[in-house]
Order: sequence, then C-alpha cells, then structure tokens
Amino acid sequence: MKRLLTTLVLALASLTLLAVTATAQRRGDSLIDATGSLQLASKTPTLPCCECVGKQTAINLSSGQGGAIDPLWSINGGSAYVVTPYPGWILPTVPQLSPAKWMQPVNATAATSPIAAGDYKYTLRFNTPRCVIPNTVQLDVYFAADNTASVFVDGSQVPTTACAGICFKAPQAPVHFTTNLSSAPSHTLEFVVHNDGGASGLIVNARAVRTCAKDGAAISEQE
Repeated sequence: MKRLLTTLVLALASLTLLAVTATAQRRGDSLIDATGSLQLASKTPTLPCCECVGKQTAINLSSGQGGAIDPLWSINGGSAYVVTPYPGWILPTVPQLSPAKWMQPVNATAATSPIAAGDYKYTLRFNTPRCVIPNTVQLDVYFAADNTASVFVDGSQVPTTACAGICFKAPQAPVHFTTNLSSAPSHTLEFVVHNDGGASGLIVNARAVRTCAKDGAAISEQE
C-alpha cells in the first residue's frame, strides 16, 4: 500500500509539473529548466539567427509595445509609461515613427506637464546571439524627444544624434540614424533626454536587422 501511495504521489507531481510547463509555454513568461526548477523567462528581445545564407532577420525594439507600461524600456531604472502625445509633439502616426508610441516617466495615460527639469535616461537592452552563418547586425532608429536627446549604444555616443533645441517636432524630428553593432551577444540602447521644464517624453521606432552572408562566403561556427 505504501509503495502504491508513493507511486500515486509521484505521478500526481509529474502531471502538475507538465501542466505548469504547458501553461508557461502558452503564456511565454516562465519555463522549466534542465534541473526541473521553475524559472522566469527573459523578456529581453532577442534577434533570431538566419535559417539560411543570404537572408535577413529583424526584431522590433520600438517604444510602446504592450500596455500602459512599456515592457522593454525603462526610465532611470523605473517604469516607462506609454502616453498619448502632448500638444505640439510630433504625432506617432508619422510614417517614420509608426507604430511606436510616446513614453514618459510619470504614471498617466496622456503626456503630463509639468515634469521636473533635468536628465532622464531611457534604456533598452536586447540580445543578438552569435550564429553559425557569418553576419552583420545593424541598428536602424527614428526618434523624437522633449526637449533634447543624446543617444548611446553600448555606452558610446552615436555622434550624429545630438538633437538640440526642440527635438519633439518638425523640422528637427524625427531624427534618424543607423549604426553597426559589435559581435557581442548583448547590447544596450540609451537615450539621455534633457527636459527644460514642462512636458517631457521620448518616442523611438527602432529595429535590429541581421544580414547574413550570401552563397560562397565562408561559414564557421561562432563561439
């Protein structure tokens, strides 16, 4: 009888584990690791490898994906709140910015004023794993900011992106730049937005694009 009870308990535990795993896979927010422990899955966006030579893959790194709190971006280490634009800001329906949305550091559904003057660091982290097929990865970005912004990729300032004066409407906005990423497997994109006073926010339409070598290129496994 004791052996039967033990078997039933083990069977029940296995069924429970399977149910948790299935639910986690559907939700995409947790997983069972090799040791059988329940772990939270990373929400860091990850660029896929190419399935064959001569192809491209891409990931959307834009602001405003999800609900009221942006799931990818942070501001000064805290939440980035997705908002409707303040009067006078460039609209997110502009082709270069769509489908991105404005963010601000204050919890509200619409851009608010005033927001304390000073610098606000908007941060996004993403992964570009090394792949078997040789490739290059490029970051393609359009943005607007209130009042001004400087951009940093992996800690180094992108020299052509300093946006002075009024970076939240035409003709200064939207600002566009592209930059090649190093072969490192993880990266950080940061905007230091300076607010002179009143409303402040940032909108970013960005994607990382992996372009893989064409036929005839040497193929070697990357570490």
